[in-house]
Parts: sequence; structure tokens; C-alpha cells
Amino acid sequence: MKILDRYFLKLFLTILLFSIAAAAVIFIVVDLVENLDKFIDRRVSISLVIDYYLLYLPYILYLILPVGMLLASLFAMGHFIKTNEFLAMKASGISLYRIFNWVFLLGTIISIGDLALGETVVPFANKIRLDLYRYQVNKVPKPTSSRQGRIYLQNSPTEFVYIDYFDPQPNLAFRVTIQTVVRYQLIRRIDAERMEYRNDKWTLYQIRHREFQGDTIVETSQETMDGSFLTFTPHDLLTVQTAPEEMNYFELKEFIDNLLHSGNKAIRWIVDLNFKLSWPFINLVIVTFAIPLAAVRRPGGVMVAFGMGVLVCFIFWGSIQIVKVMAYNGHLPSVLAAWASNGFFTIAGLFLLFRIRK
Repeated sequence: MKILDRYFLKLFLTILLFSIAAAAVIFIVVDLVENLDKFIDRRVSISLVIDYYLLYLPYILYLILPVGMLLASLFAMGHFIKTNEFLAMKASGISLYRIFNWVFLLGTIISIGDLALGETVVPFANKIRLDLYRYQVNKVPKPTSSRQGRIYLQNSPTEFVYIDYFDPQPNLAFRVTIQTVVRYQLIRRIDAERMEYRNDKWTLYQIRHREFQGDTIVETSQETMDGSFLTFTPHDLLTVQTAPEEMNYFELKEFIDNLLHSGNKAIRWIVDLNFKLSWPFINLVIVTFAIPLAAVRRPGGVMVAFGMGVLVCFIFWGSIQIVKVMAYNGHLPSVLAAWASNGFFTIAGLFLLFRIRK
């Protein structure tokens, strides 16, 4: 690595760190303003608020890193052009590819690092942060949290299960209702006071069993019932309402497989799964597009570079949200939606790179 390479990379990394720090502060301030009335009403301590946002930092970094990469590319390249260092570089026979190759390599490393961050630290920190918000900010008692109480799920295409309360420690569920619906008609209902998971299967206790045959209802009672026909596990009950950002790729994939196995639709979860892979590589796409875009001299200097950055952010993130909504509604395949914006801006960046005078 020569002096020119070290000089540009040092400038790029300095702007990147400053951009990330500024964006993180703005993110936290906006979120704090949004939640401040709730923190005050619930008399949340300052130390708890600090803990909450410290746990939030990995996810914030994961989300705003592409913004930092964009601003670093635009401002670093803009500085090179403004000081005529880029002109001197070209006059010495050094092409734009020299800078682009190093930034592309840096973007690749950061994308891989962002992927690793999103699969390790982010889910772990988000789980603790959201639990802290549920239990200590919203004051939801742990035994009746939304994750463990009032659970609705589909056991098969025709069987629907409602659980009033689930205790994960002894794997006990209470006040369980299982309904069988065929062609919009209820044909069977099973009510159990208690359900226990032991030896890899469920057992129901204090059963009230009803069969609906036209206008006739056949009702029976029994003390116990084998629940081997139930396809879900205690782990499924714990994750049934867990947010995607609380799970890594493999946990989310396992959750989707369980949903599909029980006959549930999982379109939104599948879309989120594909975006878990595509999101970190936005960092690489951004530098591929921003470096050649910023390599053209324009009047206005820093303000123009900042304006371009804001415009590109709106277009890029707007396109991501549009294709994501289309995929949620089933109008686009999830894989295509996850990679569409990355693909378009990569092609646009390569086109600009080949068109610009080196």
C-alpha cells in the first residue's frame, strides 16, 4: 500500500467514523424524544434508559452503517476533487480504479463484518433490550408477557390452537382450546385445563371434548388425552411472537419451517429472512455507486455532496421499502425483492464507473 492509498483510506475511515457517530446520535435523540413521555410516565430511571440505548447501539450501527458508507464515499471523493488532488492523481497516470479497488475491498470487509454483527451481537442485544422494554418500561409482568400469554397458532391446515398462558420453565400450558374447522364450519372443539410437554410430546389434562354434527352436539369428558397430534414444541411457543430482529438467520429459518409445517402462511417472515442476507451488502453496493457518482466535479462542494447523499438515501431506502411491501403482499418473489435494489444500484454504479473518464 502506497502513500496515496493510505492517505485516501485514512480520509475515508475518518469521515466514516464521524458519519456513523453523528447518525447514531440523531437516531438515539429521535427515538428518545418519541419515548420520553413514556419513560417519564412510567418513572423509568436514568440508568435503565442508558442500559436500553447501550443495548440498542449494535442494532443502530447495523442499520446506519450504509448511510456512513455513502457519506464517507461522497465526502472523501468530494474533498479529493475540491483540492485538485484527484486531478493531480490523474495527471500522474493513476486512474480512478486505484481508489475504487481499495474502497471496494474495504466495502467488502465491512459488509462481511456487518453480516456477522447482525447474526451474533444484534439478535442477542435486541432480545435483552426488548425484554427490558416489555417488563421494566411497559411494566408487563413476566408470567403474562405477550410472548408467553394468549398465544394463537395453527397446528395444521384445519386445526387452530389458543393458549391462555404458557409457563416455559415446567413446559406447562393452561386453558388450552383446540378447534377443528373444515370448510368454514366448526366440527370439533377440545378444551383442556392444562397441557404438559414431556418425553417429546404433549399430554392434555381435564378434557372437555365436543363434536358438532349439524344441529347435534356430542360432548364427552376425560381426565387425560394424548397430544401427539400437536406439531409445535415449547420452543415454538416462546418464539411465536418474537420479532425477526431478535433472531439470527438460522433461528428465523427454523421458525419459518415450523410455521410452514403446521400449515401457516409465512410470507412476511420469508421476506425478512431474505433481507437478513441482502442488507449487509448494501454497504458494498453503496460504495460501488457513490465513488463514481462523486468523481465528477460539481459546483457547490460539501453542500452539494451532502444534498446528493440525502437524495440517494431517499431513493435507495425508498426503493427497498417499496419492494418489501410488494413482497409482503405477494406481488414479488421474496428473493427478488431482497436483492432488487442492490442489483439495480450495483449496475448503475458500474455503468457510471465505466462511463467516467479515468
